[in-house]
Amino acid sequence: MSDIEDNELETLRKVGIKWSLLSCLYKVLREIDASLPPSLENKLEVARCIIETGCQKPQEAEKILKDVEEILAKRTNEKNNENLTVLLSKINSDPKPSEEILESPLMKNLVNDYQFLSYLISE
Repeated sequence: MSDIEDNELETLRKVGIKWSLLSCLYKVLREIDASLPPSLENKLEVARCIIETGCQKPQEAEKILKDVEEILAKRTNEKNNENLTVLLSKINSDPKPSEEILESPLMKNLVNDYQFLSYLISE
């Protein structure tokens, strides 16, 4: 593989992992706070489609996820939930989710529902 292809695959992997973590955070926050904007779920779906199908560059999904992350960060801060704040901080700092996150029921369900994730989170 060329350096360009390696870089593109790494970007795809990073964006896919970010999508999965934001999806988990969205689901948790939705259970706590039913007043989340409906557009968040739509944005997560559009980003997933971009990542899964490759119909656009992963950077396009990354832009969408940045918007989602900003809204979820605001709601997380409003809820003063330390666990959610830690998860949110890991979204951008960890190149790969920790085993604790990967073993969480939400993440396991996402990997079962979206097979492409198993390729992105494996080494």
